[in-house]
Amino acid sequence: MVSSNPLFSGRWELTKWDSLNDIWPEMIFFTGVSVLVTLISTNVHNLGISSSLLTVLGTILGLVISFRTSSAYDRYWEGRRLWTTVILGSRTLASLIWIHPAPLLINEDQRKMERRLKATLEKKTMVGLVQAFSIAVKHFLRGEPGVYYEDLYPLISFLPRYSPTTGGGHVLSAIFSPSLEAPVLQRFRSGSVASRGTGHSAHASVTTIRLDIPNGAVPGIVAHADAKTSIPLDTLENGEVDLLPAQCPPRVRVYDYLPILYIFKPLVWLARKTLFLLKLRKDPSLDDDDRDAFGKKKRPEHLDGNVPLEICLYISSYLATVGRDGLVPPPTLGNLVTAVNSLQDAFASLERVATSPIPFAYQAHLRMFTWLYLIFLPFQLYPSFGYLTIPAQALATFLIVGLVEIGHEIENPFNYDANDLDLDAFCRQVAHELAQITAHSPPDPWEYIFNSENKPLAPGDTRSADMLVQSATTQAVGRALEDTRATLYKNFIDITQKHY
Repeated sequence: MVSSNPLFSGRWELTKWDSLNDIWPEMIFFTGVSVLVTLISTNVHNLGISSSLLTVLGTILGLVISFRTSSAYDRYWEGRRLWTTVILGSRTLASLIWIHPAPLLINEDQRKMERRLKATLEKKTMVGLVQAFSIAVKHFLRGEPGVYYEDLYPLISFLPRYSPTTGGGHVLSAIFSPSLEAPVLQRFRSGSVASRGTGHSAHASVTTIRLDIPNGAVPGIVAHADAKTSIPLDTLENGEVDLLPAQCPPRVRVYDYLPILYIFKPLVWLARKTLFLLKLRKDPSLDDDDRDAFGKKKRPEHLDGNVPLEICLYISSYLATVGRDGLVPPPTLGNLVTAVNSLQDAFASLERVATSPIPFAYQAHLRMFTWLYLIFLPFQLYPSFGYLTIPAQALATFLIVGLVEIGHEIENPFNYDANDLDLDAFCRQVAHELAQITAHSPPDPWEYIFNSENKPLAPGDTRSADMLVQSATTQAVGRALEDTRATLYKNFIDITQKHY
């Protein structure tokens, strides 16, 4: 018996049915075709044809759509599996870092409390980098370049490449150059590493934080923008940097609500081009290399490194340092390196999923095949269904086009669509678990094993561990060990008889 039905359990959300928003224009169009065919066949001339073509093409179309949907779901499931690897690797790496490495670069003559404080700060810093890795992967997969986000920049702002206190090595110093006539603005461009699909959201707000920039540091300028609207950010002269929110979905366009208007997009392009040519006649200065075909200023390409890879490099350098100084035994160091490698392997696989979409030729041919099938469908249905051809056509369009659209939606599961993977929830899970790990100092086993609350031999012997040790001092240790083994065997017999 099924414990719960996902279709009827929980709360229904219309956003989960966003594929309907994409297919309703096609449903109206093909239903209209069936209405036209039915009326003409009834009142003017019978347009019905043999259904043999329906049988042959229907079988082929079903196989092709099945392959398309299963391929898309495989990518969806692989993305979820790889994110599980990221979560597990982050949890393992943070636990090993928090427990094993000893303090770094601390002289033996320093006070014990100072050593413990520095060790705690060092470990918490590296655990913060582990948390930043999953967040950087999230932004990378969503095609959001840079590090200036509320959930990412505070975790890595101290790194040499991003810290203003490091002078010329800072990433912003490369943006603001005296040799340039004007600062080069980095821009945030919506769109995914692969094809983004349809995202829906309003433009995001901006948060400002203050940085401590010493005298002599080179100020820089950074800007983030949506695909259509830019948000210029203030310079760092006052030690401020503007951060985008953790979620930066693309703007909602009219094409998202009315996809059928895409057929008029070439006309819009032609009108804009004509308008620009008329402006160019009046102002020839608009014709330069820094403007596009419509006279708008060209946006420079965003030149930024692979942030997840950089984070792994810093973590690896930390592990190399503690290994070189003998602060971690070789077996533990091997486990740490293995955890870092698992994160890098999962990231490379996620990048492969995001940058390897199903070939466009296959998708275009499937779409045209589907449309042709639905256009000829009412001609084959009318001889058998009559006026019922109209609802039958609507139902067939809903089923066939809906399956094609679902495959297109889940092909890249890293975007902002309602049915995509919740990457923000994964990152929150990592942050919560790492905070739970660092909430307590690395425990000393002797502090909690030999106390009055631990009864390791229960139910056969309900004495606590400290009482068992004290009783062993009053009798032969060998006899106490034999009694312990006898109690453990008795517990095994009792559990076996009780459960089996």
